[in-house]
Amino acid sequence: MWSMLMLMAMVGCRSEMGPANYPTDTGLGGVPPTQDPNFFSGETAYTGETPRLFLSVFYEGAYSSEILIDDYTRFYYIWDSTFSQTTTDDRVEGYFSDKIVVGDKGWFGGGISYNSAEDLSAWSGLHLAIKSSDVTSAGIIVASSDDEYEVDLADYGYVGDGEWHYLSIPTADFVGVDWTQIVMPWSLTGSGTNGDEVLVDDVYYFGEQP
Repeated sequence: MWSMLMLMAMVGCRSEMGPANYPTDTGLGGVPPTQDPNFFSGETAYTGETPRLFLSVFYEGAYSSEILIDDYTRFYYIWDSTFSQTTTDDRVEGYFSDKIVVGDKGWFGGGISYNSAEDLSAWSGLHLAIKSSDVTSAGIIVASSDDEYEVDLADYGYVGDGEWHYLSIPTADFVGVDWTQIVMPWSLTGSGTNGDEVLVDDVYYFGEQP
């Protein structure tokens, strides 16, 4: 869609997100969360049976592996200031979800970028939860060192109907991507008008871990 344009616009466009504000009792690092009724377990609670990769954003629960954003070699970018991002307690996992508010450019996009490629070839799928009453067209882009591919979330059941949709995308669906050389493991892009809102939560890779 707009992927090549936005990848060129990434440098110098990163919004200062600040440090992650995840509660310390949510079971980060693979320990299931305490029985706090305010902590939601997401579509599928992590039990340790299926490995789970935490990407630093859009998730608060337990996991078996992590690749953390450090703002030195791994970054979270908002492309060309196309949206702002806050949190809301309308969620499916953890204590909050992230609310993306679209700007006035007619599109939005942003994601995680690595200076050095990471090997994610052992992971079999990407999970996310997404909700919007405004945005009807959205996609996920994953990029390796030499190629990238965008999937249309409508192909996995997303509808902009104001309800939460749980999507699982096989890594094999990102055609041409070399999963041993991933430089962008997650990016969300779509079309929208000023003030449109999208909620995102429960994002992780699943399957066999490296």
